[in-house]
Amino acid sequence: MAVLLLFGGVAGCGTTGSAGKNPSASGTPTPSPTRPASTEAVEILRETVPEVDGDDFVGAKGTWLAGTTYASAIPYGVAGYESATGRKLWTLPLSGDICESSRDANRSGLVAVVHRASKDPDALCTQMSLINLTTGTQVWRKPVPESVAAGFNLNVNVASGIAAAGWPEGSVAYQATPAGQQVWKSAPAGCTNSEYHGTEALYSVAYCDRTFRVERRAGDTGRVEWTYSLPRGEKGPKAVWVVSTSPLVLATVTPPGEDSDVDGPDKLLSITPQGTVGATIDLGKRKYETGCTDGDGTCDGVVVSKGTIYLATHAKNFSVPNALVAFDAGSGARKWSAPAPGSGTYIPVRSQDGEPMAYQSSEPLRGPRLVRMDRETGHQTLVLRMPPEKNMDSSLLVTKTGAEPALYAHGRLHLHHGGSYLPGDAGKILMSAIYAPKPSA
Repeated sequence: MAVLLLFGGVAGCGTTGSAGKNPSASGTPTPSPTRPASTEAVEILRETVPEVDGDDFVGAKGTWLAGTTYASAIPYGVAGYESATGRKLWTLPLSGDICESSRDANRSGLVAVVHRASKDPDALCTQMSLINLTTGTQVWRKPVPESVAAGFNLNVNVASGIAAAGWPEGSVAYQATPAGQQVWKSAPAGCTNSEYHGTEALYSVAYCDRTFRVERRAGDTGRVEWTYSLPRGEKGPKAVWVVSTSPLVLATVTPPGEDSDVDGPDKLLSITPQGTVGATIDLGKRKYETGCTDGDGTCDGVVVSKGTIYLATHAKNFSVPNALVAFDAGSGARKWSAPAPGSGTYIPVRSQDGEPMAYQSSEPLRGPRLVRMDRETGHQTLVLRMPPEKNMDSSLLVTKTGAEPALYAHGRLHLHHGGSYLPGDAGKILMSAIYAPKPSA
């Protein structure tokens, strides 16, 4: 489901903390005891677009990590790879093109995807599949009501025990078990634009009686545990996104007429476990690259981990670098700002160990880099440096909105681009890649 709208590494990087200190003003980072033996990266997986049927666009939405398996969507299916070597483990064909997928795998390594009923580009997105990424198997395939149509503004999620999908005209959910018993088949009465988020507890967001309603639900039964309603009517927000569920962080846009960015959020709300607002962060107007407007109901350009919110500022031009900024989710206070050196833009990376990381895009004479920031100070340490690119292949896999998030785990960077692809792209365009430290000689 899309946003709920109220309409009919780097050497020499400085860091500015909340107290104005610059722990790396000299331009040379202090070596880290956890720094890998080599920062030079090698490409251990290079998957280009395969041959596709017909002459229409085909997408490949979805990229996940489950244990030692890296999986990504491919045209008409999903493929799994061994993260350590890039070796393909399995390929799971689906009935048609993937319309939308869950952002994350749950702890059991399950993801949910909604896909077309056939390879016909005019087929509706009326099939939902639960996939086990560890085994590469389809746990079940269930029907989705035809009101989902072509899958515009579609949201898909799998929690600990429920796989759910929501769209403006409806909603459906099934148990994330082999039996796949249906849990519900419509949105709550009087509500529209239902969305679902979370890999353990399940959070739902819907527009009900002129207000946005957020509910925490039991991840196995869907039972409502608490409800938080945002301000109603003209005083309330006109759009709401779910940024994170652990902790729960919402992004909102204030009504027209106020100083807000209509193309993205102007506030972040940190919600307590009891369902109350714990902190509010003012984002201002067009200051940050949140990735909230790509239509999946969340903000892919924001990373939340261990009580800290990370997001990148807008890159104003090629001569002025952007920065990665950290906010305390509990208090809303800004902790630090880490500017990108040179002209390459910083994009937040989702790290399996929860440490703040950023991908810096290519520059004319330098390849992309992966940088780790110290959680408390923002001090930057180079982790991986990809080789200079003739065609900027890997940079095409990482966008500033984070629509297909860069994933870091086991010392390796996993990248994917979801399309859309044309038949002529086969063998020419990079679709998935894994970068690892170069082995010692």
